[in-house]
Amino acid sequence: MLTPLDSTRDIDGEYTALIQGHCHQFKSTLKKLRGPGAYLAESENTLMFFKPLPVKDHYVVYCVMYSQGRVIRTAKLIGRDMSRIQESLEALKKDASANGYDPDRVIIPRQTDTCPADEQ
Repeated sequence: MLTPLDSTRDIDGEYTALIQGHCHQFKSTLKKLRGPGAYLAESENTLMFFKPLPVKDHYVVYCVMYSQGRVIRTAKLIGRDMSRIQESLEALKKDASANGYDPDRVIIPRQTDTCPADEQ
């Protein structure tokens, strides 16, 4: 869930991830940077760029993380309508390719389980 902070244009971000059978909740404030859709997640040392996809209410989030002297680049899909996920994945692949990501290295993890509603 992303919640805009009116006074600063920053965003409070919150998500739940299932990691090794346990649900973990993560929270971070995304600081607005110059440029459209550009934010900094200070707690994760990550630059994030939100870009809308042609599928309504779906976005690709390009992340650039700095960890132990290495740069790690990822692209993540976020969206509201799971029935249109395949269409969104195709749009993500095209956009990622246009932005210099190797389409052959795009890994799409298969979601095998979800966190119970009371743990989200």
